[in-house]
Amino acid sequence: GLCDNEEYEDSRRSRRSRRSDPRLSGSLQHRRRSVRFSDADEIEVSRGYAFDRVKTADGKVKWEASAPRRAKEAYRAVVKLVIRPPRADYCIDDLGPRTFEIQAPENSLISSAMANRKENAPTASLSCLRTDFEVVSADDRRLSCSLWITLEDVLRKDSLNKPLVLYSHGNASCRLEALPHVAPLLILGISVAAFDASGSGHSDGEYVTLGHR
Repeated sequence: GLCDNEEYEDSRRSRRSRRSDPRLSGSLQHRRRSVRFSDADEIEVSRGYAFDRVKTADGKVKWEASAPRRAKEAYRAVVKLVIRPPRADYCIDDLGPRTFEIQAPENSLISSAMANRKENAPTASLSCLRTDFEVVSADDRRLSCSLWITLEDVLRKDSLNKPLVLYSHGNASCRLEALPHVAPLLILGISVAAFDASGSGHSDGEYVTLGHR
């Protein structure tokens, strides 16, 4: 009744007096501003309990609420982990020698398969080579690639008709991932090609596209 109305009016007067108090207007203004985040480059952040003092690259200082701000930073970190994972760092020599021999243990199935491929061969071995090259994607990005093939297939006129496996590496990886599969496939008469996807390894690009490009 009457008592409730008086409490309601007291509450309204209290809110109006707080808005008109110059000592509090700045805090309320910062609180309202804190729900809108800018994408300006943030170069310095002073952590606070409720608000963070943020200095941007252009020298401006702003205040942002701590909880939403840190939630935004966590979201950005997750997105960056997906579209910009750590780039695989390796040397071209890690791909192994450009020419090499594949030898299999005697009296093994692999040895028999290699002997069948090379008639009158005294030892079960295959001479192979690796060729490194680059291709340009549709969006003008340079992609680093490698091809492993046997010398026997190089000399064959129908080498273009031979089977080939195109190996696509996983996230935050590179073409080195294909190395364990090179020898077994070459023994079976299958050439192997691998590449560094856009944004990975030695290829151009800032972000990965997860197969979209």
